Amino acid sequence: MLDNAKEKVKQAAYVIPNVGQGLSGSYPDAKSSDGRAKNQVSDKAHEAVAQQKVENAYEKAKETASQKAHEAKQAVEDAYEKTTDSAIHKAQDVKETAKQAVGDAYEKAEEYEIRKAQDVKETAR
Repeated sequence: MLDNAKEKVKQAAYVIPNVGQGLSGSYPDAKSSDGRAKNQVSDKAHEAVAQQKVENAYEKAKETASQKAHEAKQAVEDAYEKTTDSAIHKAQDVKETAKQAVGDAYEKAEEYEIRKAQDVKETAR
């Protein structure tokens, strides 16, 4: 009976400071373990949310990096193609210029030979 009275006093002392706050509990030990369990559940829920946010950020970073790598690859391919086309056009221009120069040189050589031949003819007369 004395133990029962002590238990009632403990319960009353526990509940009285919290009157009007909506807290009720039969035993302080039960309340604190209940609170710890709630805190653990809350902590685990927050950890799960944080983990999901980290995973989402990681996936987004992966996608962004992949997209940027693809864009860079495309830019390099475009630049290579443009450079190749430009080099081909320059080579064709050089070829045409060289052909023209050879043709001009040949004409000049023919003209020179014709003049020389005429000079030799006139000197021989």
